[in-house]
Amino acid sequence: KNLKLLNEITAHIKNLEHMLIDGLYAKNMQFVRNGGKTGIPGNINLSFAGYDGEAILHRLDLMGICVSTGSACTSKSTKISHVLESMGVKQTLAQGSVRLSLSNDTTYEELGATVSEIQKQVAFLKRFKRR
Repeated sequence: KNLKLLNEITAHIKNLEHMLIDGLYAKNMQFVRNGGKTGIPGNINLSFAGYDGEAILHRLDLMGICVSTGSACTSKSTKISHVLESMGVKQTLAQGSVRLSLSNDTTYEELGATVSEIQKQVAFLKRFKRR
């Protein structure tokens, strides 16, 4: 019974991940998913080259969407994630990284709104983008 529930939760979270990535691609967003598809389900790190991850974080926070710029184990730090550094993520990508955490409680509606807000806020920040 517990294994069945775990599999159901994992499937839901993976569906959310696909919805997030596919939704961003559908909005013609340019980003890199760090760590590929083999990471922990629900833990997604995205990089937006030339953007400031902290600025993205604050813009999304104003819209009620919580993301982080660091790794899960250093979420209070504003430094570039040591995890991204050890993975060989280039500085320009690492600086524009945000981490999203999805759970069994995340709804498809919430995720759809998150995709829209990421697109809107990155578009807003485009005028301040580092060259």
